[in-house]
Amino acid sequence: MESAPTDARFSFAIAANGRPSISFTSPGAPSIRLSDGDDPLASLAATMEQLKPARQAGQPLVVLGSADGYLLTALARHPLALPFGRQQCVYLLEPNPGNLLLAMMIHDLSGANGPIRQDRIQWFVGGDCMSAFRKALRNDAFLPFPQINLASSPDGPRLAEQLTDVLKEILEHDKNLEQKLSRRYPEFPVERLLEMTSENPPRAPRALLLTTRFSTVLQYSTADTQAGLVQLGWEAKVVIEPSGHHTLTFPAIRQTMLDFDPDVIIQIDHVRAEHGNLFPETLPFLCWTQDHLPNLINPQAAENQGPLDFLLTDHGPWYARNFGYPAENSLTLGKLTRVPEIPVSWTSDGPDLCYVSNAAKLPELAADELVASSVRTHPQLQTLARRCSTELIARYADGASFAGTQDLRAFVDQLAAAEGLIGLAGLPELTTELFERLNNILYRQQALGWAADVADARGLSLEIYGSGWDKHPRFARYAKGVVGYGAPLEALTRSAKLNLQIVPYFSLHQRLLDGIAAGGFYLVRSHPADTTILDCARFLNRFAPDAATVVAAARLIPEDRRGQFEALMAANSFIADRLDAVELVRVYQGQGLFLDDAEMPPRVGKVSFASAGQLDACVSRFLGDEAMRREIVLSQRAAIAGTLSYSAGMRRVMRQLHARLAERHTASELSLSAA
Repeated sequence: MESAPTDARFSFAIAANGRPSISFTSPGAPSIRLSDGDDPLASLAATMEQLKPARQAGQPLVVLGSADGYLLTALARHPLALPFGRQQCVYLLEPNPGNLLLAMMIHDLSGANGPIRQDRIQWFVGGDCMSAFRKALRNDAFLPFPQINLASSPDGPRLAEQLTDVLKEILEHDKNLEQKLSRRYPEFPVERLLEMTSENPPRAPRALLLTTRFSTVLQYSTADTQAGLVQLGWEAKVVIEPSGHHTLTFPAIRQTMLDFDPDVIIQIDHVRAEHGNLFPETLPFLCWTQDHLPNLINPQAAENQGPLDFLLTDHGPWYARNFGYPAENSLTLGKLTRVPEIPVSWTSDGPDLCYVSNAAKLPELAADELVASSVRTHPQLQTLARRCSTELIARYADGASFAGTQDLRAFVDQLAAAEGLIGLAGLPELTTELFERLNNILYRQQALGWAADVADARGLSLEIYGSGWDKHPRFARYAKGVVGYGAPLEALTRSAKLNLQIVPYFSLHQRLLDGIAAGGFYLVRSHPADTTILDCARFLNRFAPDAATVVAAARLIPEDRRGQFEALMAANSFIADRLDAVELVRVYQGQGLFLDDAEMPPRVGKVSFASAGQLDACVSRFLGDEAMRREIVLSQRAAIAGTLSYSAGMRRVMRQLHARLAERHTASELSLSAA
């Protein structure tokens, strides 16, 4: 900028309040200030207020002209905090270097928080600024096109028209990419897909994985999926925003597909239809439903599923029955874990007991939030929600607990009857909210209280990690803050003598999988599902190996085993709120569990506790015997690595996909031969 030519049309000016500004004078016209009015700060405040919704949403914007520099400086120095490190992208298009030179004499733009050093602020200066802007968007297709235009230059109207031309060019370029993809994948390539998903493909199969850096869980799980596929011999590429100010644009994704030529597309928690015409219908699209989100659990999403749209889920029958997803396109996949490298040997010299969770919210606060939300569906639910919440907290204080939604529904119905509200619309939803938002906290904190009592009585150390524990009156003195995901959490888990797993459902939860994979030894609060699912699986393996539902199994069970069968179904009913008990077993078996009548993880029954006394006994048994702990965790780790690692899970998925495609191909050939 030191060599920028001066421009006589631009000159310093002093506003009425003494603030420096810049005036612009064109031949034959009076001078104008480049800030509205005669107060640059008042003009800036009005503009920033107008921009607030766009800034809160992180919408990319372009400043057409540097004006007197106040706006550019404010946008740089006062960004609004956006989740997950997202940043608002700001473009400066300044055709008049002389204007910018004067603005830089008013403001220091070079500081650490100034616009020059921030990558999210893109500069295009000079008479060819629009050409440079156009070139930048073509060279970096992840740069978002600005959604907000701010004309701060005398050339603003002209630049705005040119922006429209650039947008037309981008749209035309994207249309050309779409046509190239259509030619690349003109029809359903069933033979190619069968070859690529077979055990011996002619080349390395290729998977393109779509994710976002603005979700910690999704980006880590996608990266782990990529690593699992690579272990199987696949080429796997992840499409993700390069930085916080980038966006997943259609041109960027389409160009990546053309360059990489994938055989399948994989995305967590999103179906193909959400992307419009982005992905060719002749490319298999695999949606892994890690969470039952509103965009998935609705009939419209199911209706938009095509023949090559596959759902990777542990709730396949539920999705088909309740929302209309094609059952034949459901591939079984549940929780998986990354199996990191661990030391050949290590010493667990960390805390005696360790618990990692974010379930630190006070039950009373969770109850208040639940009661407030219940008003949205029915006014009378507020009264019932308050009664249920208060009574649930009291029940836990007396030592009771609820391990499943079926038992909790009976509890809700009992209190609803006492209030004269039996049959009130919204009771199922209230039960779900009670279980997820309040019972989940109570169940975990109840057992954590047992651990605190045991630690205090024995003089042991208890360390609790996660956000919010330092504010909990019962557990604040054990709080150690947040531990980072990945290597720091893995090291902590190995260093702890006794880790704790406490969840109000089947214990093989993500935290336990990850912890055992990292080499951590766990004591597990026992849950009925840990044994009833296995008992049911053993029975079905023997007497109804081909039954997929309770109704189908009932027809196959020998008469002298009916009583045992009914008892097993009843024992599993408390967790089978979305799937019947047999469907539930088949889902787990589809994940490789309980096929050989063995518990999972191995010896989980030996490390489980159901009361404070049982926890104390487990501590007494395992705390001083590191060799026994190491033997157990290594056997558990080996079982998980072989069954629930990302590579094992992806192998099962691709085998299922191959089988479904083969069935479809055979049926098509039979149809053609019959014709």
